[in-house]
Amino acid sequence: MSYIMYCVEILIILAILSLRLIRSKKSTSDLADKLPGPKTYPIFGNALMFWCKDEDIFQKITDCIEKYASPMRFWNGTKLYIIFSKANQVEKIFASTAFSTKDDIYKFIKYYNGEGLISGSGPKWKKDRRLMSPLFLKRNILQYFPVILKHTKILVNILEEKINLPTFDIEFYICKAGTDFVNESLLGLKSNNQGGKNDEFLIQIRRYWAVTHGRGCLNTYTCIHQRANNNVHGAFVQTLAQNCSLAILATVFRVCIQNCTFKNATIFCIHIKAVTHGRGCLKTCTHIHERANKNINVYAKYRRVFECAILYAHSEYCSKNSKTAVLCERLYKGAMHVVVCTLMYARICIKSSTSVCNRPNSNFFKLIILPVHLFYFRAYELIHKRIIKPWLQIDSLYGYSYSYLKQKEAQDVIHGFFYKVLIETKKSHRHLGQKDISFRTILEQLLDIRDEIADFATDEEIIHHLVTLYSASEHTVTNTCSFTLVLLGMYPDYQQKVAEEIRNVVGFTDDIQEQHLDKLDYLEMVIKEVLRLFPIVPFIVRQANQETELDKLSIPNVSSVMVSIYNIHRDPSQWEKPNNFYPEHFLPQAIKNRHPYAYVPFSAGLRGCIGKPFAYMAIKILLVSVLQKYIIEADGNLQERKLTADFSVKFKDKIFPLRIKNRV
Repeated sequence: MSYIMYCVEILIILAILSLRLIRSKKSTSDLADKLPGPKTYPIFGNALMFWCKDEDIFQKITDCIEKYASPMRFWNGTKLYIIFSKANQVEKIFASTAFSTKDDIYKFIKYYNGEGLISGSGPKWKKDRRLMSPLFLKRNILQYFPVILKHTKILVNILEEKINLPTFDIEFYICKAGTDFVNESLLGLKSNNQGGKNDEFLIQIRRYWAVTHGRGCLNTYTCIHQRANNNVHGAFVQTLAQNCSLAILATVFRVCIQNCTFKNATIFCIHIKAVTHGRGCLKTCTHIHERANKNINVYAKYRRVFECAILYAHSEYCSKNSKTAVLCERLYKGAMHVVVCTLMYARICIKSSTSVCNRPNSNFFKLIILPVHLFYFRAYELIHKRIIKPWLQIDSLYGYSYSYLKQKEAQDVIHGFFYKVLIETKKSHRHLGQKDISFRTILEQLLDIRDEIADFATDEEIIHHLVTLYSASEHTVTNTCSFTLVLLGMYPDYQQKVAEEIRNVVGFTDDIQEQHLDKLDYLEMVIKEVLRLFPIVPFIVRQANQETELDKLSIPNVSSVMVSIYNIHRDPSQWEKPNNFYPEHFLPQAIKNRHPYAYVPFSAGLRGCIGKPFAYMAIKILLVSVLQKYIIEADGNLQERKLTADFSVKFKDKIFPLRIKNRV
């Protein structure tokens, strides 16, 4: 009977979708008939194109846009998108108030960001943007220069351990540096992620796609967030955080097999002993979970099993072969979460009457800073799926899905984290009238604005702004710096030009000054070229708030207009070598001959990104610090690396492999 009811529900949903399609506004249908685009099908429109692996969707979309003239039409289910990919057309969209409203597709982002600067629209958004824009002017963000420089120096010192070693994933290390200076600049938290204590958690964050093997992983973080550091469970977590490198391999081979990582049978057979250890660890995890309530020393009892497994397998994989080493690092990081989460889940989920610790400066609070990022990237994944796949956009249907449960847990952790930060900051808030205030975090300045303008934002709205700023700043810096270093490793001639410029401007000192950054013209060309090839946001969707004419095309009110920044940045009519890494695209004469809206990595016009100065400053400081001391090497070329995207463009395999040498 339940199966019959399920089928009936599906038929009802399909009938509703069909009715919505039939009753579509005639003006919208007429507009679609005038535009080129792929073949459509009833109910689904062009959405069947997305019936593929998630990592292949981005390439399908960009290939489709490239195939048809701009503007083109695309039906995602019953929703029509008018897609523009020419600079002259996009200029009119960005400059017009008729397209200043975010499309309703951004409602899925609002579950996390609320009415933040990215997802909000209307009078409230305009007011908030006007009040917050001064926070990111150059004269204000210069106070964060020493903070960023301090953490990039730590990064440079850490990378010394990688000199002349096999290929490693640079993104992992840049992310740690980025989270450190974003935590301190935005929130005033000194997380010290580069100190090494939280490596295990950061691995889980940056390899978030691996955390899909059971609800225990999510429950683990929820529990950590709710428990104190001064009870037995918190002490267990602290111990585990320090010794976790010995407890990784419990399910590494299960993960590999499930994800078809081992396509080479020989490699698999070589490590059959480690497989045995892995199975033993799996069994151990089960025992831990079952017996945790009875034996507080269970972890110590079984610790030796984990040691044997990880020491054997990791040493075997870290061979001289660079490709094997990269595979090893990927498996090492991707599988880390399984044992960690099982162990922590077993201990932390024990009921305790001990009160919860609410002190953000405690060791426990520092411990949970990194796991919050896990839920950021989980949120990106969930939002992207809902935007792309129309069958997930029906709330009544989505509410029964496993993705909905993950969404709720991500919301709770992200908002709970920032709520604790906000409450603690309010207690110690230093008002503008106080003397000797030379450094003010973004959060403190938001509270200053509210002190002056009472209706600026509630606590909840400030949290929404923090979520937006936090995710945008860390993600932008990490992605851009990782891409830049890999590309400079692939193309050593360009790297040499950058290194010579840094040597001429900065010299041999690591005490970089603000005035140095303004003189690094070629480095800026390189960064801009990276942002051209890999824009932070490849697509932007706006909604017409009135009937508007654009290039002799009548756009009905409430129509969805999509701007493909990715395709604009690779338009052959605007770029000499559209698909190549070619920093000379940004020579003064080349810029002069190009349409000003052919390059819009941070959007433009009324909704341009206010955080661009902070991002550029952080990116330059980090790159100068690394390239001043190290020579970067990377295999292959850009054409060999396939791309994918959720909210930002990235390599399809999501790793940024390179090697480093001392720069003499």
